[in-house]
Order: sequence, then C-alpha cells, then structure tokens
Amino acid sequence: MRYALHHESNEEKKQLLEKEIREYTVPKYLGRFNSLVKNNKAGKYLVGDSVSVADFWMAHFVNVMDEKFPGVDKDYPELFESGRATLTLPGVKEWVQSRPVDDEL
Repeated sequence: MRYALHHESNEEKKQLLEKEIREYTVPKYLGRFNSLVKNNKAGKYLVGDSVSVADFWMAHFVNVMDEKFPGVDKDYPELFESGRATLTLPGVKEWVQSRPVDDEL
C-alpha cells in the first residue's frame, strides 16, 4: 500500500490512501509489533534477547514511517525506540551513514 501511495499521481486518491494507512494499517500492524517489543521480557527486541533479522527489518520500517508519517512514533514508543536503537548498533550506524540514497524508499 505504501508503494501505491508513493506512486499515486491522482492527489485525491493519494489522500484517500494516506488516510487508510493512517487510520487502519498503521494502528493494526504497528500496534501488534509494539506489543511484541513491549512484552518481550528478554530485551528490547522483537523476539529474544539479541538483535535478529526481524529487528533489522523493523528498524528500516520505522525509519521509513518516521519520514513518511511524522509523529506516528508517539503511539508506538517501544517499537520506535527499538528500531532506532538497532540503527545505532556498532557497524550498523556506520553503514546507515554511508549507504547510498534510494528515492524509492
């Protein structure tokens, strides 16, 4: 759906897609992911006590959400804190700072 929003040229359709994302998609999925992090007694990750592929995916996702939907992080603090922390891990932080820019994201 985000892909459709990014490439939609009809402004009216684009606004409807954005509204659907904000009112349905974001609460449904970010709420679930936030609960995973919040309820993980082993640490601040999606699962277990160390970073996993899922955490890297989520770090990218929250980074995109921060950019495309400013302010969305306030309702999902554990999720966004976890994602941002993943992006500051040694090696990851340096890669993020030097990675090529992709306008499609």
